[in-house]
Amino acid sequence: MKSFFLLLFPIIIISLSGCAPKYDYRIHKPKVKYKKPSKDALARTLKEKLGSKYVWAEEGPRSFDCSGLTYYSYGRMNMEIPRVSREQAKVGKTVALDQLKYGDLLFFDTAKKRTGKVNHVGIYIGDGKFQHASSSTEGVIITDVNSSYYKKRVVVCKRYLPDGPSNATVPKLTIPKPIIPDQPYMVAQATDTSTITPLGIEEQTIQKHASNTPSKAIHSTGKHYIQVGTFANEPSKALFRQILSNGYQYKVLQVNSAKKVLIGPYVTKTQASQELDNIRATILPDAFAMKI
Repeated sequence: MKSFFLLLFPIIIISLSGCAPKYDYRIHKPKVKYKKPSKDALARTLKEKLGSKYVWAEEGPRSFDCSGLTYYSYGRMNMEIPRVSREQAKVGKTVALDQLKYGDLLFFDTAKKRTGKVNHVGIYIGDGKFQHASSSTEGVIITDVNSSYYKKRVVVCKRYLPDGPSNATVPKLTIPKPIIPDQPYMVAQATDTSTITPLGIEEQTIQKHASNTPSKAIHSTGKHYIQVGTFANEPSKALFRQILSNGYQYKVLQVNSAKKVLIGPYVTKTQASQELDNIRATILPDAFAMKI
């Protein structure tokens, strides 16, 4: 009976993977529609994209994650900005919350244990409102910045739109690296040069690596992990060193042609969740818990 199940298991997994959503992790620059950035051009794009679906790691034109929407909206106006929220927050002119103008970006820390690190972004549209790709359940919506939830989570506000008439010179922004998508509702990020196959586990070959006597992930039989990266090629050795230096052990899960770097294992979901905030703060902001 056990042998029969082992033979049947890959077939079940492959069948399920055929129904799994397919993700394109490459970053696609939006087609420039407006030669110069302006409030009117931005307003047209935002009106057009209101109600679009939220899909993590997407930057349009049909679905977006939070920074994908801002990246797309400015890219349509011939402005290149960083792809992810925490990098977007490093460029542009800093403005006060009570001095916001149409098109300014608001950056938030929406983590349960707030540390002041940016992980969400929206576009100010006036009258105390901002438009953002909120979540997989809400999509692209308009929210009141003075709501009890968001106002206390604002980290910084930035201005990208040039002052003056619509033919003003387009600001030159220095684009920092790396480019890593925001908030992984589905799977972890790929490197910006990777090509990821459709999600679906055809095999579950796990390699365990030696560690410097990790102290925070001490179980050997658990099935819960925290994922900190998906790579088409070999994962970075620097990532492994960072994991070990923070006291964790890791494994590499081979999924089709991709390699997933996992921290763990943990016996229960609760144990994994307890470490998640710390791992996001010290290793990767986009880390998330999973079970295999």
